[in-house]
Amino acid sequence: MYEAVAIELNTICILILLFIIFKLRGSDNSTEVICFLRVLISVLVVLFIDMLWVMIESSGRTSLIPLNNIINVIYMADTGVIGYFWLRFIEYKLGKWKYFSRRARLLLLLPMLILALFSITAPFNDLLFYVDSLNVYHRGDWYPLQLVVSYGYLGAASFHIASELRFVKTTSQRNALLFLLSFLFFPVIGGLISVIFYGLPVVWPASTLSLLLLYMDMQDRRISTDSLTNLNNRRKFDQYLEDSLEHTRNISLLIMDINNFKHINDTCGHLAGDKALQETAEILKSVCGAYNAFLSRYGGDEFAVVLMGRRTDAEQLKQDINDALAARNRGKASAFEINLSIGIAARAAGSTSKSLIDTADRELYKEKARSRTTLFR
Repeated sequence: MYEAVAIELNTICILILLFIIFKLRGSDNSTEVICFLRVLISVLVVLFIDMLWVMIESSGRTSLIPLNNIINVIYMADTGVIGYFWLRFIEYKLGKWKYFSRRARLLLLLPMLILALFSITAPFNDLLFYVDSLNVYHRGDWYPLQLVVSYGYLGAASFHIASELRFVKTTSQRNALLFLLSFLFFPVIGGLISVIFYGLPVVWPASTLSLLLLYMDMQDRRISTDSLTNLNNRRKFDQYLEDSLEHTRNISLLIMDINNFKHINDTCGHLAGDKALQETAEILKSVCGAYNAFLSRYGGDEFAVVLMGRRTDAEQLKQDINDALAARNRGKASAFEINLSIGIAARAAGSTSKSLIDTADRELYKEKARSRTTLFR
């Protein structure tokens, strides 16, 4: 009944995924993007296989029974592959994968391999599925294994995302995690629709929709992200500060730059200067993570923080940043130290983004004029 609709849906989804894959390939070789590409490709395969299955089964030709079996083997195995790659992508996205031991990584592979084994042997033992003499597919007694493995991976990934939601401080971070949760939400909705309208396969088209939304969010963040430090860029900062002034009463702005940064470039080279910027960004991220703060690279060697809080909160954040930098300088064997001059401006009646920036800038250069920090050991 729904054969034509299923073929049209899958064809549209295949074209969407091919477009995303084409745009991503070669544009970014980061591990995160590579993991996302693997998810895209595995979903692309399952959509193509699903479309073939609809055409073969609806034909009623018994001569196609062997091909029907092969297609179902690939389909069943690939659902586990999708779940595994999605979980791995999430762990990279959350920065957790590096903490997995070799043994833990092998254990994560185990459910996918078990499902693949049951899929390959299904035409001989009918446990996972079987195709009858009329070329009609039927679920086997062990069919729930496929659901447990595929949705188990998705569920584990979603649990980790939900766990992270408790700790995020900013709306931007929260929205990014909610986009990731959509990869479980949409397939579940698609599954419910398939139950109501039996025979209408919308699970993977629904998954494609969530991948498209995630891709669009990734592209938006790429436009708003500084490529060297992976912090928000100046464009995003300007937008965020304006929005915050409209909706929040207590706002403080911290603008900071690296003391004697030119000296680092001139003495140690521009690669060392880049490293100093990256190290500073990482320290700022670790400190600002405990606050309701928006962090960005303001330009050159300057950084900016929009803090949801009063001046006393900003002073405490400034002290925490300086303490973290001092700990880095004491403990790290490096050709240079990293120290920041920090200017603070707190919102007052009639404050605008320009007045806050001007005030923080003046405070910054007053502190810089007082500073005689030597960066070299």
